[in-house]
Amino acid sequence: LSLPQLQSLLNMDDLICTEDHVVEAALRWMESDKDERLKHLPVLCRYFRRSFISSKCLEELESKYLSADCKLVYSSSTKQRLGEMRAKTLIFLRREVTFMRS
Repeated sequence: LSLPQLQSLLNMDDLICTEDHVVEAALRWMESDKDERLKHLPVLCRYFRRSFISSKCLEELESKYLSADCKLVYSSSTKQRLGEMRAKTLIFLRREVTFMRS
């Protein structure tokens, strides 16, 4: 997968996954050729919707990949990806069914 192809995928709103999965997929892409691809992390972070990344994933990202001379800037998008909305809907529906059965 080329960098432009990955950027195009990361920019999609209709991905059926959480933002943590988006970050993890991009990190796997980087890990497959870390010496060459690590330099693209600041560019890739612009596609990560920070407000939807778990604190655990964010901490891992910044502790593993952030050097002292690099500042990561994330997307300011507040639009959830389809996977985030779907997951919240399923949780809500499961709670309602459980409540109704009680």
